[in-house]
Amino acid sequence: MSEKVTLKPHNFIPYTLVPNFFIDGFIAKANGEFVKVYLVLLRFMSIGQLDFDLNSIADQLLMTESDVLRALNYFQSEQLITLTYLNNRLTEIHLIHLNPNDSNYTNDSNLNAVSNTLNSDSRYYQNDSVPILNNISRDVTSEYSTPKVISSKPEYTTKEIAYFAENDDFKQLLYIAQKYLGKTLSSNDVKTIISFTDWLNLPIDVIELLIEYCVGNDHRNMRYIEKVAVDWADNEINTIEKAKVRTETYNKSYFVILKAYGITDRTPTPKQIKLMDKWLNDYSFDISIIIEACQRTIAQINKAEMRYTDSILGTWSSENVRTLIDIDRLDNNHQKPIKITKQTKLTNKFNNYSQRNYDYDELEKKALELRLRESKEKRYSS
Repeated sequence: MSEKVTLKPHNFIPYTLVPNFFIDGFIAKANGEFVKVYLVLLRFMSIGQLDFDLNSIADQLLMTESDVLRALNYFQSEQLITLTYLNNRLTEIHLIHLNPNDSNYTNDSNLNAVSNTLNSDSRYYQNDSVPILNNISRDVTSEYSTPKVISSKPEYTTKEIAYFAENDDFKQLLYIAQKYLGKTLSSNDVKTIISFTDWLNLPIDVIELLIEYCVGNDHRNMRYIEKVAVDWADNEINTIEKAKVRTETYNKSYFVILKAYGITDRTPTPKQIKLMDKWLNDYSFDISIIIEACQRTIAQINKAEMRYTDSILGTWSSENVRTLIDIDRLDNNHQKPIKITKQTKLTNKFNNYSQRNYDYDELEKKALELRLRESKEKRYSS
């Protein structure tokens, strides 16, 4: 008789059950990315993975953490989940099983089927009805530790706009923006400002300073303001302190550099700012070095071309230039005597006869004397 063999499944329940009320009420109207986030939450609960951070969801779905947080805020506004915060940190997500008698959803006997797939341990529930996902690590006021990769700006539904408009701080931001811009904000303007805090994750007070900065430099176009906002988000300008450094300290350097090009009648564009930040921050050049490169650019190509200046400064950085004396040293090292090769002589027909040296001052003097003599001869002959 052969021995018994025990077959053990890899997982007791290798499926994630989705409540019918979610399919009936949310699949059609919710953003597809939002639906993915909710499904992952159900998946985590089905295997008892109740402690995690938002980054784990973002990595799994190839999204950013702010995208995940936006999905959670949406489902909270739909009363499908509730979010618990402690000291501005998201700590718990409560998945609410909606009342099956609610007229908005189908009264289906399978409404609570998802609950049967979960561990019955009471620590997973609040009042025996609301599953809890604990220890969500996310500071909603902080920014990423490294510059984010900016994807396309999201589209916002009327319901999402209304959700943001309920926030008192955001209401105040819209009021201030209208005062600065001197106009009533259009729906597209409001969506763009929402994206600053939601998509780019910039704090409200930083957005206020950003708008003030742009308007103060006579830029009221929302597309320009958005470009500056993206630049700030990419460069982690996410606190008032950093924003003030950008708008005050570096602002002075920007205008000094533009003046070196002879530009005094306009403010720098985001692309120009990015290059100047590279020279000031990445290369850590003193402003005198940058001005020298600007002046050489004008002398060489007779126009204010920052990319040409960038190539000069890139070379100087690789040569470890730190002072103007270092630049003189480089210039002296690169001044080599020009050798005329045999090939050059053959291809240059002007070298087939001996070259003459002219005294141009003497020639001009003789030409003047000749004209005077001719003038006298004409007077006498007449």
